[in-house]
Amino acid sequence: MEQFGRTIRVIVHGVTLVDQRASGNEDIAPTLDCDFQVTRWVKPEPQPLTLTVYNLSEENRNRLTQQQERAAQIGWKRLQAVQSGAVLVLPGQEAAVQQSLVAETGRVEIFAGYGDDAGRLCSYQIMPQDGIKHEFTGVDWVTTIRAQDGRLPWQNAWVTQSMAPGILLRDVQRVLLASEELLEGTLDEETFASAYPELLQYKPTPGYRNGYVLHGPTHEMNTDLLETLGLDAFYRDGTLQYTLKGAATWPDAVRLSTANNVIAVPEAMERGFYRAKSLIDHRLEPGRQVQLFGDDDVTPIGVGTFRIEEVVYTGSNYAQPFDATMILRPSGITASANP
Repeated sequence: MEQFGRTIRVIVHGVTLVDQRASGNEDIAPTLDCDFQVTRWVKPEPQPLTLTVYNLSEENRNRLTQQQERAAQIGWKRLQAVQSGAVLVLPGQEAAVQQSLVAETGRVEIFAGYGDDAGRLCSYQIMPQDGIKHEFTGVDWVTTIRAQDGRLPWQNAWVTQSMAPGILLRDVQRVLLASEELLEGTLDEETFASAYPELLQYKPTPGYRNGYVLHGPTHEMNTDLLETLGLDAFYRDGTLQYTLKGAATWPDAVRLSTANNVIAVPEAMERGFYRAKSLIDHRLEPGRQVQLFGDDDVTPIGVGTFRIEEVVYTGSNYAQPFDATMILRPSGITASANP
């Protein structure tokens, strides 16, 4: 197994904190040490990130703290203004307003890989409470940043509507998405109601009339619908992605083998699932297919082709290798393999 030098770039609040480029097979001494753990999965729940950066200057620590406090204040005021109706969101502006609200909370982006093969691992929202903390350990200043992908829509959205019979799946998705925007304040109620008159049924009393009742947190209702309709959904950069249950998000499979890039022998789990650990590859993301091979790089492991259900990226630019630990689901989908 050949391990090239590590490449990593970390951007917080739009400012690059770490930028380390590998030179051939060698690591270049980083200007700042950092380590990270990023979780991504195929389920409609927030995905967590923890990033630690060591010995930021006092100026940079203060700047990050001020940016975070300002982002929280502005984001909250803007959300309140939209929700109260003080700011009218016109049809067609919903997506732009939603992105503006999300952007105000601040984001963490991590690009990582080996040699020249580096790509973006994540772009997550910084948590509004204790999202950035600085602590002096007696030796180092340690800055810990916590972020999540999909937190706002998952936590805040609520829907209480009845679906008329015979509605197409895409229309169910439209209503669920609109309900998220409505409750987050990025879509006003009048616009919401006028946009979906053919989908919604209103009653003065509880219950439903010839339709599918949606009532409760959107993430719970969405989960029930996904199960009924045979779909998977997961967050990617704040947007809920839908796929057929067990389907791949990309036609090609990433080739992995214990002779090349798999760090340890994959561990067999129940129902034909496997747990595998490899060097980080930015293509290893939820929903992507992989093909597993043994030491001869020819004999398949298990069924041979799997879909990534969960991946945890971990690593540091000063000690620990960049790893990807995956839960793999057997996949019967035909796919070509990327070398």
